[in-house]
Amino acid sequence: MKADKVQFKELIPKYDYFLFDCDGVMWQGNHLMPYAIDCIKTLQGLGKTLAFISNNSSCSRVHAAEKFAKFGFESITPADVYFTSYVTAKYIRRKYPWMKKVYLIGGQGFADELAEFGVESVQTHTESADGVYDTSEFADMKVDGEIDAVVVGWDTSVDYQKLCYAGVLLQMGKHFIASNPDIYDPMPYGIAPGTGPTLITLTTITGKEPEIIGKPYPNQVNTFMEDKGIEEKEKRRILVIGDRLDTDIAVSYTHLRAHETRHDLVCRLLLEKKKKKKKKKKQKKKKK
Repeated sequence: MKADKVQFKELIPKYDYFLFDCDGVMWQGNHLMPYAIDCIKTLQGLGKTLAFISNNSSCSRVHAAEKFAKFGFESITPADVYFTSYVTAKYIRRKYPWMKKVYLIGGQGFADELAEFGVESVQTHTESADGVYDTSEFADMKVDGEIDAVVVGWDTSVDYQKLCYAGVLLQMGKHFIASNPDIYDPMPYGIAPGTGPTLITLTTITGKEPEIIGKPYPNQVNTFMEDKGIEEKEKRRILVIGDRLDTDIAVSYTHLRAHETRHDLVCRLLLEKKKKKKKKKKQKKKKK
């Protein structure tokens, strides 16, 4: 789609708050997306408020800000990051203030965010000498009865033992909370399993459905609005920018009822405006 000046003029002034997805929008794997830095700088220069609402649960806000810095985004701070690790931890503290301990299927960044909100996270690992967890060990399994909930995020070390432990807790009636429902995550070589397959497995064996925090559910947008003091009537001034129909566009249309656009269109509009200004300046100098 070719961007033009009319599209830019109609789109950008309508919104004060721009919420960006990250994977596939700001970067793809270890590669920065074209126009991403120019887009962010231009929007900041226009006085817009920016935030990043990835379903990623693998890192804390601090680590996410460090990743932005490595890519060359100099002005992004932890307060701009609304990854599901942070939003899930805040959701638990707000909705279940009595929760003290959870069983976490997820990474260290997720554990760090839970700790920031006073929630202890317990994780287990297969201890068998051969690395294989068998039925005899399952029969002897002892679970921590003080655990209040099973919390699931993206975990590259998820195994049979973790599924068994989580399954037992859910059958005991513990709460079931998930960072996001993503079935897959895009990778440079194709797609890889996301958090969704783990949720499907646990739901299948226990019959229990999780409370899902990330997109396409509105918790990230709501937390952003709460943190920034944005009133409900201002919701129409929020624009979500992403690359996935089932998460980014879904949360925009379902919960914001706002216009949704692909990131590359917005970035190109901003960059082309910048280039046209430079071209006009050069032309003026030549005439002089």
